[in-house]
Amino acid sequence: MNILEITLWIELFLLVLLVISSPIDLLVHFWALMNYARVRELPGGGVTRQATIAATYFLVRGYLLDFIVNVFWMSVLLREWPRQLTVTSRLGRHAATGSGWRFERCERIQILYLKWFDVKHADGIHR
Repeated sequence: MNILEITLWIELFLLVLLVISSPIDLLVHFWALMNYARVRELPGGGVTRQATIAATYFLVRGYLLDFIVNVFWMSVLLREWPRQLTVTSRLGRHAATGSGWRFERCERIQILYLKWFDVKHADGIHR
């Protein structure tokens, strides 16, 4: 094996690892960004410039993870090709239908992992 073959195998391994770990990575990024948004909205509680830079990094990386999860994982889970670029858009489309097995799966994902952390929806829940 020459160095090019070794490098290609390593890159393939890293790509597979990224795809496998992308759902949990996306969830952690989402939770971190929602926490940043909460802190930013606190009265008198500003965030530092370093925190904003870190949040921007998480946002950009999160969009990449969002795309990967949408194309690979959500396509398998919902048994359909993606029509949207992000998981959030896809979940919203199925949530708007109000019925069917895809609606139920999407609603379960939203309730279990997203609803309690989302800044937009957390006001009506409990703080």
